[in-house]
Amino acid sequence: MINIYLTKMMKKGILLFLLASLLIIGAGAVGCGSSLPKPQEGRLHLPENNDQAEIPPYQVASDTLQYRLGPGDVISIIVHEEPDISREGVTVRYDGYITHYLIGDVLATGRTLAQVDTLITEAMKHYILGPEVTIFLQQSNSKRFVILGGVSQPGVYPLVNAVRLTDAVAMAGGIPRSSASGAIGDDPIGTYAADLSGLYILRGNQKIHVDLSAVYSGGDLFQDIYLQPDDYVYVPMPDIRTIYVFGEVSQPGVIRTGRPISLAQVLFAAGGILPSAKKSSIQVLYGSGQLTENITVNLNDILDGNDYDLELQDGNIVYVPRSEFHQATNLIQQFINTVQSIQLTRLLIDDLENATNTN
Repeated sequence: MINIYLTKMMKKGILLFLLASLLIIGAGAVGCGSSLPKPQEGRLHLPENNDQAEIPPYQVASDTLQYRLGPGDVISIIVHEEPDISREGVTVRYDGYITHYLIGDVLATGRTLAQVDTLITEAMKHYILGPEVTIFLQQSNSKRFVILGGVSQPGVYPLVNAVRLTDAVAMAGGIPRSSASGAIGDDPIGTYAADLSGLYILRGNQKIHVDLSAVYSGGDLFQDIYLQPDDYVYVPMPDIRTIYVFGEVSQPGVIRTGRPISLAQVLFAAGGILPSAKKSSIQVLYGSGQLTENITVNLNDILDGNDYDLELQDGNIVYVPRSEFHQATNLIQQFINTVQSIQLTRLLIDDLENATNTN
């Protein structure tokens, strides 16, 4: 331990000697009338570059994707082979500075990890020979975005490094799919339970409309923009259509969907029509109260391509009637069942009478 201490003291003595020599030489070269500016104690700043050359937009975009520290962020300062100097859990204060006991305050807000790394490395050269410093982001608290609406887990999320819109949606659990029954899950007519084409981002005083469906379906990456701190992403919920299906279908009941849906799709979602169905006389009821309209649709013409598939609206009622043949068959079966019931009743009565006479 004493050897380590002496070694460090020798390093510091050599550095101080070299620094004093340079200051004496510099003072002699400049002259007695000049004086060196005094640096701000404990506060380091990057030199400002006034020669700002124009660069292509894509270079500006890539530069802005680097994470810049802000108040509340927590970083780790790792100094190679110097565990006593390394620090974890260093928080960026609300005045923008971080503090290290060896070098004092360093301005961190608005700077990238690489820039802060350079500042700390340069500052530690006054105390350590050839310091190797690495800065890690432990926790991001200063830059966040909000995503609400038709996502699985709406809320506030940290904005670390480059986050595209699709990344933000994935962080929020993705966009669920709406099923025919209104539940969440994948099914033959399932669709996203959100209006992807109506998504928008509130950024300051701007409202940016984004067609996310063009990204998912067409690969339009220009729509998949990068988020900025304090962006407010809203994924609107679609207008839910509720369709009621009765009659000769496998699964009669209620169908809910967030997209346009046709009669054939509704029947498919209801499990398909039964063999007993009368395809040529499917009834669709529009409207409500006294303003109702009943439309008869021939499903055979739609399936054969001789007629357009009817688009259904919210509140429509679809009734699939039973065919005449199956109605007649059903009546015959009911008659046979009735006759069999009568015969069985008569047999029971005869058995009771015989038992009574025997007694």
